[in-house]
Amino acid sequence: MKYKSKILNGHIRLIGYVLILIQSICLVLFATAMLGNRYQDDWNTYLTSATNHNFYLNNVSSKKTSQFIDYTSRITRQHHLLILRKDNQNYADDQNNLNIGMIGNSENKNVDFAYLNHNIINQNDVNKLLNDSNQNATLGLGKGSINQIKNIYQFPFSDPVTIYQLGTLIKQSNTINGNYEIVGIHNNAEYNQIIKQISEITGQKQSNLKTPKVGMALENSLAIPILMVAIIVCFLALLSLFLIMFVQSSKRIGTLILLGWSKSEILFKFLSPFLMFNFLCLLILSLLGALIIDYGAFFMTLLQFYIFINIVNIIMTLIAFILSSFVMILIKNIDLIKGKFSKKVLYTFAMSLYVFISIGVVVVSYITDRPMDSIINNQQIARNWSNVSQMNVLSKIENNGDIQSNQLDQNIYNFYKSISDHNGVYIINTSYLSEHWINNMKNAGTYKSLPNRPFWQFDFSPNYAQKVGIKLTADELQAAKQGQRLYLIPDSLSNQDFKADTNFLKEDALLDIGGNDVQTPFLKQKKFKFVKYKFNSDHSFFTWDDSGKNVDSTSQPVIMIATPANMTYVEIGGLYANGLDGYLKFDNQKIMKQNINNNNLKKYNLINDHLQFASVKQYIDGLQKDLMQTLQLFLVVFAILIMLLVILLLIIITVFNTANEKKIAVKKFLGFSFFNLYRLPLIVVALTTLLQLLAVTIMKSRIGFVLILISFIIQILVFISYVNRNQFKQIIKLFKGK
Repeated sequence: MKYKSKILNGHIRLIGYVLILIQSICLVLFATAMLGNRYQDDWNTYLTSATNHNFYLNNVSSKKTSQFIDYTSRITRQHHLLILRKDNQNYADDQNNLNIGMIGNSENKNVDFAYLNHNIINQNDVNKLLNDSNQNATLGLGKGSINQIKNIYQFPFSDPVTIYQLGTLIKQSNTINGNYEIVGIHNNAEYNQIIKQISEITGQKQSNLKTPKVGMALENSLAIPILMVAIIVCFLALLSLFLIMFVQSSKRIGTLILLGWSKSEILFKFLSPFLMFNFLCLLILSLLGALIIDYGAFFMTLLQFYIFINIVNIIMTLIAFILSSFVMILIKNIDLIKGKFSKKVLYTFAMSLYVFISIGVVVVSYITDRPMDSIINNQQIARNWSNVSQMNVLSKIENNGDIQSNQLDQNIYNFYKSISDHNGVYIINTSYLSEHWINNMKNAGTYKSLPNRPFWQFDFSPNYAQKVGIKLTADELQAAKQGQRLYLIPDSLSNQDFKADTNFLKEDALLDIGGNDVQTPFLKQKKFKFVKYKFNSDHSFFTWDDSGKNVDSTSQPVIMIATPANMTYVEIGGLYANGLDGYLKFDNQKIMKQNINNNNLKKYNLINDHLQFASVKQYIDGLQKDLMQTLQLFLVVFAILIMLLVILLLIIITVFNTANEKKIAVKKFLGFSFFNLYRLPLIVVALTTLLQLLAVTIMKSRIGFVLILISFIIQILVFISYVNRNQFKQIIKLFKGK
């Protein structure tokens, strides 16, 4: 009975448990990724089966946008149709957003979307979106929760989905080009008539409109192949471990056979603890996985699915055990007693797996660079937005006809003028004059003078300019408050670029000014003051860009210092513009409430306009994308690969120790150095790491270099700890046995 307690080495058992756990986790992640992939595929084909009538716009000028939207709006109302377009917009590396645009009528059409028998959106949700007066309304988060009608569940390993009104999607993407589907057409004659009208609007041939020339750029997730490789490697590592287990225990098995044990009894004794641990993993990981992924509607479905996956884990463990047990079954009893086995085969098998996983570490390290770069960039964007996320901006205004009479302009101007010097009351607006915009203006002939270069133009009130580090002289500030348009232009510009900027800014400020505008001091005197300002290149200004297409900071902007005295109809109109584009911003909700009160609103005839404000955070919480899932996946896979490397290294050491047991004991006793004792395994580890570092250097992987070094340090530490464990006890035991 003494042998029963020692039949399985404690360290072998622990390593086996770790491998089984890793294999189980990989299987659960793999199953989740497969479900997420299928969920994504279902969204990509949403309503595709409901129609055979499509049209495809390619190389259509954006000038046709207004006419196209007007026509689609009219035709869908008249014929009770629904038109939709799907775009995959990449906002950041490694993460796409599936954006769907809709226009028309969803009644009597099956527009519901369900997954795993659970409803995600229904006809009522789509109706709300299509009929919402807020053109920025969305199903799904989009850019911010402020416009969200209903959340669309994002399954792990799938892309976020947002449904917009078609006009908003076109505006957001800056193009009407794409693949369109028409739901509700009853015959080909109706379809052909629509194609004919669209052909006349866009100038495209009817045959081209029926031929797909553009498509959605879909990227399959790397998670699935990576996890498949990890599962295969886990299985092979488990197989290797069981082989080592039988090799190490060969003498013990032979002794048990002499004592009357059958091989089947011995095999069951070896297998039972691993089998019990498998069942434990089944219970814990199935429940934990379902709770982490979704503790709501999908919980029971996921729980059943994960139980099935963990049963697969048990089967894989059994297969690995049975295959490795042939070492014991096929070896003669006498050889088992003597401890004879093929060391070369085990060496080759373990070393091959070690090299294979080492290559996997390099690949994962390289791939991790991309989500890591995105995370770093996202964190910078998040930090910039976090500095202004508590600010409050106008979210809604219900005018009572004052806009037509310009009375609202006067009221809002008078109101702002009264609070402009209050702490925390700011004018903030930013716009990017891109090269594309400059070329469009040049072609349109809107301006006589245009800048020679693209640049960011900011409008800041004096108090906000001071807050972000702009230093104005007393004369400059006085000039702005007296009605001069004060512009700060980078002193790094050439004289030619400076002159081009000033000519454009003058023309832009006076463009379309009329006699009915609110008469500010500037409009009476039309004076400008241009200052060559020395911007610190190390100091960047936040651009407030929420499009994801431009930089989030710049160090060389053109800044207009806006005061009530030097405003035009542009800034005054901007005071009651909604959202982030609005000029009026309050530092926080408390300051907003101090200034937006009934007394002030009544005083300036704004009480009936029902001004509503919201935090900036509500507009941009969809922009701060959560790429952590991607990064966490790669780090988990990397950690799994490192653990497998360490386990295989331990297997190699075990084979090495078993094969050279006597030689190592004697050398240890005689005082040989650690390197002399384990030269071969150490050379393998060092050479493999050197090749890994060379590979990531060639691939220019920054994070890869760090991860490989971490891997090397972990392996060496585990190596030293393992071989030094009870080494003197082993020597004494060996010599006592002799």
